Amino acid sequence: MSCTRCIPRCRSPFGFGFRDPCDKHDECYQTCGSDKAACDEAFRQSLLRVCGSNPSCRGLANTYYNMVRDYGQSSYDGDQLYWCQCCP
Repeated sequence: MSCTRCIPRCRSPFGFGFRDPCDKHDECYQTCGSDKAACDEAFRQSLLRVCGSNPSCRGLANTYYNMVRDYGQSSYDGDQLYWCQCCP
């Protein structure tokens, strides 16, 4: 189902393994009827799990979360429109 758009820097910034959280976030946005806030919070939690206790990684994870929370509405809306065409 996924047609992920995560940019390469999202996937592995500074060597942190963010690929899976990025892909899952894209898939959440692409799930018809998903809740944007829930997708974004799950993304944040997933990024923080990758980071463990590394403060630099955790700071970057929170920055990524803030970006999708604050500026991801058009991506979410576009994915919902595209992926929900099949729904009445």
